[in-house]
Amino acid sequence: MFNHKHYVPVLRWKQAEREALQCLESNTQDRITPLIELIPSNFKEKKTTPTFDLMLSQTIDGIFDSWGKKRFFIDLQHLDPNFRPPTGEHILCRFGEESDKRGLSYVPTTGLSRVRAYQDAVKVLSKKSKSGVCIRLFLSDLRRNKISSELYDLLELIGASPKNSDLIIDCQYITDNNLNFKNIGREIPDVQDWRTFTVIGGAFSKDLSGFSVGQHELARLDWMTWKNILKSKPSWLRLPSYGDYTIQHPIYSEPPAWSNFSASIRYTSGDCWIIMRGEGVFNQDGPGYAQWPANAELLCDRSEFCGEGFCFGDKYIKDMSMQVIHPGSPTTWLRAGINHHLSFVVNQISNFL
Repeated sequence: MFNHKHYVPVLRWKQAEREALQCLESNTQDRITPLIELIPSNFKEKKTTPTFDLMLSQTIDGIFDSWGKKRFFIDLQHLDPNFRPPTGEHILCRFGEESDKRGLSYVPTTGLSRVRAYQDAVKVLSKKSKSGVCIRLFLSDLRRNKISSELYDLLELIGASPKNSDLIIDCQYITDNNLNFKNIGREIPDVQDWRTFTVIGGAFSKDLSGFSVGQHELARLDWMTWKNILKSKPSWLRLPSYGDYTIQHPIYSEPPAWSNFSASIRYTSGDCWIIMRGEGVFNQDGPGYAQWPANAELLCDRSEFCGEGFCFGDKYIKDMSMQVIHPGSPTTWLRAGINHHLSFVVNQISNFL
């Protein structure tokens, strides 16, 4: 149970996200409930992980190592709904079985458009773990003519009720901060009765191809939208918790097998992100990976830099600016950026309220 002072980041389960979560200070972790999304690459067969059981075990071990037995939401919406483990049972049920062995505190997440087999699996896990469920609605769901009755039909189908369910309104990609939350709120039945209530959105661009090499600022419209909700305090609305997609684009797509990625840094600050845009590391006769320490040095000179003592991510940036360690990789820089973002947002929510 948490209120509007809590933070719900969406984390697709990759190495950078895992390590960013693991490297958080304990007092920061206490104010976060992550929404973990498993993705196809978690179960893509490789020579070193040839079986489903081993891949599932490694995934759950990663969650335990990063988050321990603290509460989290789990959503499998990005996996093929027809995919089945060798045992034939639903993958969500297998996830629950293996998670229970490690004592993980998970809350299965579902929505109106999931297939019946997924809903049945949510019901099984909810009843078994007594953890309740999380209902994740998108803006398109709220435009349905019978959203109220459909929502209660879903709760009945999975054996849940608002009092033991968490409600998330996911706005996905936010392109302005003038979303009409008055209309959204009127469509949510008995909003005060839900166990928790969270509004999630993301405003980070799909990639950095639209930015030239140099320093840029990108508005954090998701954060500004949430602030506007709390400032307006509409009479119908229960104050929602804040959630976002950290420094990632909210619409998921599988990354290309190979790309000439840029040596760029994404850094969260106030109402914007600072983007230190580098050129492709494989550009012919280009500076390559050496751009990262150079961009780190420029970032540390900006007033927005929080200082090396702020969190793990900021220390990494400071160390890189002095070239204490090797230039890093896309994964280590994304880890630093996400770790800083999670720490910064927790602090930002506290200061705002």
